[in-house]
Amino acid sequence: MNNITKKIKIFSSIFLALTLFTAIITACSSPSDSGGAKMENYFVAVSKTYITTNHLGGEHIEPGQVAYSRDGIKWDISMELSKGMSLGVVCYGDGKFVALPEGETNNQIAYSANGVDWEWQDMPVKATWTSVCFGEGTFVAVGCIIDGVAKGKVVYSNDGIKWQEVQIDDGDWESVCYGKDGIFVAVSAGYKSAAYSTDKGKSWTNVTTGEWGYSVCYGNNKFIAMTKRSEIGLYSSDYGKSWTVDATLLPCCSGGPYWRVCYGNGMFVAVAENNGSIAFSTEGDKNWDTKAIEAVVGGDAARDWQSVCYGDGTFVAVSAVNADPIAMYSTNGIDWKTTPIEKAHWKSVCYGKADTNKLQLFASSKKKSNSLIASVMQWVNDKIVF
Repeated sequence: MNNITKKIKIFSSIFLALTLFTAIITACSSPSDSGGAKMENYFVAVSKTYITTNHLGGEHIEPGQVAYSRDGIKWDISMELSKGMSLGVVCYGDGKFVALPEGETNNQIAYSANGVDWEWQDMPVKATWTSVCFGEGTFVAVGCIIDGVAKGKVVYSNDGIKWQEVQIDDGDWESVCYGKDGIFVAVSAGYKSAAYSTDKGKSWTNVTTGEWGYSVCYGNNKFIAMTKRSEIGLYSSDYGKSWTVDATLLPCCSGGPYWRVCYGNGMFVAVAENNGSIAFSTEGDKNWDTKAIEAVVGGDAARDWQSVCYGDGTFVAVSAVNADPIAMYSTNGIDWKTTPIEKAHWKSVCYGKADTNKLQLFASSKKKSNSLIASVMQWVNDKIVF
């Protein structure tokens, strides 16, 4: 074989290989054959990096993680965070899950269309972010501790990626939620105050509540807030402008007080720290009752329950206890069962609609395309004869 013939054969083989490679990438990355977006129910939970010290003073680091579940019962890990990174709060809106960092040293947010494959974006504002929510096309997040000092921080975003800071009074802002008609409400865990916004989070008005607020939700035309103080609860029927303190609103609890609350399917549900029961009410401002959690796995259900949410007929809660880690779920908000989840210091859980076409693209096709690319390269090696 002369040199010219050999070169023609080499270039022809390379051209065919590149053509095949392009076809593989197109087939693996294009969702067009699936008929557009395919949305499925997903719960997503985030956790912070957890550091323990042994009796010799050595540190053991449990990295933060992100988990997802289709039904709130069976959980899988989608991402393990790099050393030192923590995610403290998560919510869903505008077709994506958005998670904000816990702690001032980590200043990046994470976002995902499917709850499994995540991208990172720098947050322009530094804070310990304590809560994030979505409503009327807007994400709103509140934060507190800045350089060791309690200072109020609030940011909003139209896409969950680019954020804008706005002014709010100093306060240990612990929770924010959306009501309706563009109204957001935040409560403070240290200043016995709340704040409300009527313009989608762009400006805020502070009001006195008379009690601390650790979690707030909206339902049945009212805002309900947990105080983390025995049976005391807060509620507002005028969109956060004035608040009523009820010293006997919640059931007395043998463990820790109720401190996280959500609303769904006509039911308010509250979870507690170190308490094996949940509280529930259809009205929110009265008639709360309590029921023990059925400990199916993990032994005692009296855990440090950090977050509770509702979606598509199911309530889900996660806890921060590392030993025998559990989550729990309920289809009516009253009868709850524990379920296993990966060991982590779980901080927040939310419900959303995952684009499973994108899930297939990122989770499945990467592995397929890698193996096909390897086959192509082997084919090239076999065909090119020197």
